[in-house]
Amino acid sequence: MKKKLITILAASAVPFLVQAQTTADDVQSLHNVLQNVYDQMMPLCSQLISVARGIAAFAATFYIGYRVWRHIANAEPIDFFPLLRPFVLAILIGIFPKVLGVMNGILQPTVTVTAGMVKNSDQTVKTLLAQGISGMGITTLDPSLGAQAAAAGIQTAKTLLSKKVKAVIVTVRAGHRVLLQSARTGH
Repeated sequence: MKKKLITILAASAVPFLVQAQTTADDVQSLHNVLQNVYDQMMPLCSQLISVARGIAAFAATFYIGYRVWRHIANAEPIDFFPLLRPFVLAILIGIFPKVLGVMNGILQPTVTVTAGMVKNSDQTVKTLLAQGISGMGITTLDPSLGAQAAAAGIQTAKTLLSKKVKAVIVTVRAGHRVLLQSARTGH
C-alpha cells in the first residue's frame, strides 16, 4: 500500500519536476557555447582537414580513373556526367573551411534577427502571463513562470471538467430527418 502511494505521488510530481520551458537567456547561452566550440575547434582541426583533403583527392582520382579505364576497356564512350560528382565532392572537401565560412556568412543575419525576435517575444510572453494569471485570480507560492503556467493549466482543467454535460442518445432509422430542440430555450 505504501509503495503504491509513493509511486502515485512520484508519478504526479514528475510533470512539475520535468519542464521543457526555457527562457531566451538559456537558449542564448547555448548558442554562445556552440559558437565558442566552433571558434576553438576550427584551428585545432586544420591538420585533420589537410588529411581529409589528401584522402578525398586520392579517392576521387582513383574512382574517376577506374571508371574511365572501365569504359575504355569495354570500348564504350566515356560517360562524363557521373564523374562530376566525386570531382565536386573532392573540391568541396578541399575547400571545407571556406564552405563553412560562406554558410556562416549567409546564415549569420538570420541568427541575429531570430535572436532579436526571441528577446522581444520572451518579454511579451512574460508580460502576458503576468497579466493573464493575475486577471484569472490564480495565486501560487512559487513566483516562477513555470509554476504560474502550471497553476493556470490546472485551474483551466478544473473549470472545463466541472461543467456537467448530458449525453443524449437517439436512434433514428436511415433516411429520417431529426430536429433537435433545447428544452430551456424552446428553439
